[in-house]
Amino acid sequence: MNKSSFKLFLIFLFAILIPFIIIFSSAGSTAFNYSFYKSEFSKYNPNIENREEISKNLISYLKDKDSKETLIQNFTDEEISHLIDVKKLMQNSMFILNILILIAAISSGILFYINKELFLKNIGISAIIGGVLTIFALILLYFSLSNFSSVFTGFHTLFFEQGTWTFPASSLLVTLFPEQFWIDAASRILFISFISANILILVGILILIIKNRGKDKNVIHQF
Repeated sequence: MNKSSFKLFLIFLFAILIPFIIIFSSAGSTAFNYSFYKSEFSKYNPNIENREEISKNLISYLKDKDSKETLIQNFTDEEISHLIDVKKLMQNSMFILNILILIAAISSGILFYINKELFLKNIGISAIIGGVLTIFALILLYFSLSNFSSVFTGFHTLFFEQGTWTFPASSLLVTLFPEQFWIDAASRILFISFISANILILVGILILIIKNRGKDKNVIHQF
């Protein structure tokens, strides 16, 4: 692979990583955002007296790798077992996110090393492509969520053992987090990701405009 081909590879690698980084980050910012939980509780008002304390402890448990099950002692043994699985999945997701960010940083570093003068232009191109790819991915996710119950069931079937994630409607887990909570969470993730993608595209366009203006000025000075 020659230098030019390698540069194109890095540009597209960086761009392809962007949708995953944006969506994973948006999911994390929603899952660990207590204000979101509080606003949801105000909507459907679950009949749980200490719901705010329970949700705060739950967020701490899921977010902190070394947290103990004592934080989720309000739940039944079956619910705790599921939450342990949820925590493993979320921690693995955050680990993958960090790996993707590291790969993106290394890719950008190599691009800078290969050609410092064209670095910003290459990053601008990657940002635009990555932002557009993110929007396409979000459109697909939006239409797939039109049948949310099927998507929710499919997700749990894929990542959790059968029979470990279904609970009675009266259970604490379902009372605190009914289907509407997950619909709103998915909507929030899509919205944050969409805004982030558009900002990234705008930044990419501005970088290219600034670089092109600088190039035009250099041409004028040569004359």
